[in-house]
Amino acid sequence: ISDLIDSTTTYARLGYSLDESSELAKYTAMLKNVGDIDVGDAQNSITAIIKAFDIDASEIESVMNKLVVTGNNFPISVAEIAEGMNNASSALAAAGNTFEQSVALLTAANTTVQDASKSSTGLRTIAARIRNTSTELSELGEEPIETSKYAKLVEQLSHYKVALTDINGEYRSTYDIMQDLSKA
Repeated sequence: ISDLIDSTTTYARLGYSLDESSELAKYTAMLKNVGDIDVGDAQNSITAIIKAFDIDASEIESVMNKLVVTGNNFPISVAEIAEGMNNASSALAAAGNTFEQSVALLTAANTTVQDASKSSTGLRTIAARIRNTSTELSELGEEPIETSKYAKLVEQLSHYKVALTDINGEYRSTYDIMQDLSKA
């Protein structure tokens, strides 16, 4: 009960109504139990997901269902998805990925690496590298590469089958780029 009250208070401080805060607290408790993580990590993960992907509090049940289904059917646990989303959701959302695409990228990366922290940091680095986000790259200890040189390198390595931008010059989502790279 104290976890529910604390979670409700935390969400209310973030600007959610009492009803929304109560609903978010309920799902925080569920994530805590299903993911076998502490309540603070569950709150941070849910907050990161709903803020990064602009998900309404009323849609949190759908988010939880996707976390549980993915955790039950792929070599990644709910706790690892929560950890990865807490680490990389804002970078992946900024790179044009949906919540579902971000979970898919994290799941695919974690299948090989088997470390959600490293997988999510790798995805943050990839997203920042593609968009040449110097602040994010600097936080990750990476040096920026001139955007045109990086785009040319990707094109050459994929035999000109993968572009980082669309025909309007807008960056494509990391998910779409990675999907094209996997085919190339």
